[in-house]
Amino acid sequence: MGIRYLTDADAVLSALREFDDVGQKSFLVETHGFRSSTRYYLQHPDCRYDPKAIAGVAHGYQHGKSLAYNDFPGGEASTNAVLRLLGFTVLSGIPSTTRRNGSGASPSGRTSAPGRTPTGCSPPATRAQ
Repeated sequence: MGIRYLTDADAVLSALREFDDVGQKSFLVETHGFRSSTRYYLQHPDCRYDPKAIAGVAHGYQHGKSLAYNDFPGGEASTNAVLRLLGFTVLSGIPSTTRRNGSGASPSGRTSAPGRTPTGCSPPATRAQ
C-alpha cells in the first residue's frame, strides 16, 4: 500500500501531534527512520514539519502500518500532492529561522540551532485555531 492511500486528514493531525510530543530528532531518526527535509516543509498553521515523515507516519495511523523512508517517494508528485489534497500546506524552499514573532522560537518556546529551521510546535489539538 503506497502513499496515495493516505486519505485521512485526522491521521496527519495525529502524526503532527506525535512529532510535537517527542520532538523532531526523536520523531525522524530515533522512532521512524526518516531524514530531515531539505527542500519542502509542511506548514500547519504556524509550525513547520518534515512532510515525507509526517505522511509516512500518518499512513500508519490510518492503516496500521507506517511507511518507511524508502517505501515511497517524496516531493511534488507524490507526498506533497497527497498532503495538499487533504487540505495541508506544503511549501518549497527552506524558510528563514525567524518565526513571525521574530524570536526564532516556536510557540512552545523551542528554539533551533543557528541556521536551522525551527520545526514542530505545541500539539495541534491544544493550539488556538
